[in-house]
Amino acid sequence: GVVIGASLGGAVALVCVALLVFCVLRNRGLSHKQTSISEGPKPSSSMIENTKKNLISGISDFIEKPFLYSIEDLQKATQNFSPLSNIGGSVYKGTIGGKDYAIKMMKGDISQELRLLQKVNHTNL
Repeated sequence: GVVIGASLGGAVALVCVALLVFCVLRNRGLSHKQTSISEGPKPSSSMIENTKKNLISGISDFIEKPFLYSIEDLQKATQNFSPLSNIGGSVYKGTIGGKDYAIKMMKGDISQELRLLQKVNHTNL
């Protein structure tokens, strides 16, 4: 029993020492890499501002802009709000410029409809 206990204790101690050495060496490697990166020249504030402006203008090229359609365009897209185009409730499937859209027919007070739509969290809105 004493031999087995001593052997297990020694093995556990050896594993702990190996883990400690591994962690110390790994942290030294990370801190060395961090200092070598931070030693480079610091960008000026005007350079940072230009980078921000370029990034924002680059992103805005990919963001879809809102379009305004006439009621005639929406009627044409939905075959005059045909029951065949009805997806459900007051929402119709319409095709404009080769793209399919869900078109909601407003009923009643538009401000109330907009408040309701603002509360809905859905990827298609």
